[in-house]
Amino acid sequence: MEKQLLHIDFLAVEAGKKLHAHVRIILKGSPIGVKEGGVLETPQHDIEVECDPSVLPEKIEIDVSSLGVNHSFHVRDLPALKDVKVLTSPDMVLASVKFARGEAAPAAAETAEPVAEAAAATAAAPAAEAKA
Repeated sequence: MEKQLLHIDFLAVEAGKKLHAHVRIILKGSPIGVKEGGVLETPQHDIEVECDPSVLPEKIEIDVSSLGVNHSFHVRDLPALKDVKVLTSPDMVLASVKFARGEAAPAAAETAEPVAEAAAATAAAPAAEAKA
């Protein structure tokens, strides 16, 4: 099968004029939370920046090895980039570790059983008093 070129964009870069670009986020390390049974989620794979073309980063690497379960890495947690202004919202999540839904359900079921038993015992007590 022959590969065909479908589309190319050429951009002119002017010296002294800042440009807007998307920079790829690369995650490094294995989060602690994953070792504890969590799942690493990466909802955002790049951020938007504004800078001079000469300082545009090719990629941004972040270490997620200290990320625990129910913890997130936000844009605001990125180290400062010299002469690069981050335009993406500081509250945007780049990576998070959460428990899988299948694991959370058994924990809820275990909690529900004692509550149901206590409710049944409370309901049975007035009925026993009424018979006496």
